[in-house]
Amino acid sequence: MASPLIGIYSQASDAHVERVVTALRRQGCRWIQFDDADLPFALQLSAELASPEARAGWCGRLRLSPSAEPLPLTDLRSLWYRRPSRRYGFPEGLTTEGAAFAAAEARHGLGGLLRSLPCLWVSSPDAIRAASWKPLQLAVAQRLGWRIPRTLLTNDPQAVLDFFERCEERVVYKPLSQGLPRPAPGQWQGGIYTTRLSRQDVQAHLPTLSLTFQLFQEAIPKRADVRVTVIGARLFAVAMTAPEDSPAQIDFRLDYGALRYEGHQLPAEQEAACLALVGTFRLQFAAIDLVLTPEGEYVFLELNPNGQWGWLEEATGLPLAASLAALLAGQAEPCPWPAQAQPHARLPLPVPPPGPAQDQEGTR
Repeated sequence: MASPLIGIYSQASDAHVERVVTALRRQGCRWIQFDDADLPFALQLSAELASPEARAGWCGRLRLSPSAEPLPLTDLRSLWYRRPSRRYGFPEGLTTEGAAFAAAEARHGLGGLLRSLPCLWVSSPDAIRAASWKPLQLAVAQRLGWRIPRTLLTNDPQAVLDFFERCEERVVYKPLSQGLPRPAPGQWQGGIYTTRLSRQDVQAHLPTLSLTFQLFQEAIPKRADVRVTVIGARLFAVAMTAPEDSPAQIDFRLDYGALRYEGHQLPAEQEAACLALVGTFRLQFAAIDLVLTPEGEYVFLELNPNGQWGWLEEATGLPLAASLAALLAGQAEPCPWPAQAQPHARLPLPVPPPGPAQDQEGTR
């Protein structure tokens, strides 16, 4: 009998995939990698539903190239949803409408079938999408007991002025979404980082503040940024510090070269809160950003349900790729999902909108 098969749903050019594949090879695991771009010339799928009496679900085979051996769908034990390209390799000559129809059918066909399989998802694209709403993250984290920065979500200019005064002019702006729009699917144009605001900044932008919603937060003094990578039931925390004059004091992505990394031991209650947050959103992987204040208090900033981690492994030597490989291979405990009777039950997760899951932070 063949060993269980691990599916990696991601574009070909991804250094994180290479790290995990290396770990899977060391563990002697079978794996396949596929992407939307493999359709229609490489990826071929055929599946049938058996008779109602069998209740076996979809049965069929997946082929990754015309010359490859077909793989039974029943061999798949886990699926890692990393970063698919969301682009298809349809031949030239299709009309715009035809290409759009073919793409939608491909997305719903492959996506619907994969969602129906009894696999461990790391993580489900629907869970990733639901966990990407920052206002929801903050509300759930607060309900789980974390301190949250004073936060304003508004398109009312006067509310921004009042908030600025209440926070004694210590305010930052953060985008609610991925930042600057992608010029084309799969292309990254850039990000909008956390920005400290002065009174002059607020006054200069007052005329446009009513045009859309914005998120403002009280700036929290830092002893360190703490990045917590949750892989199944395991947590890896890294404290990142930077000189006082570095822009990394506002957003660590602004000056990676200035950061000093150190493995960090979270208190037991913080570890429990991290697992509860990830479990609440039905995830098996997440990156959580906390601030450790000079007084030793942990403040929740945000959760990235499909964030980057390779640079942390390089800086610290933490076994992140090996831990992810072990989770996919069934050799590590998954993140427990709490029952609906937990405090977050009054905050139901939203029904995801149609379309592909979006990573909210791009390179983070």
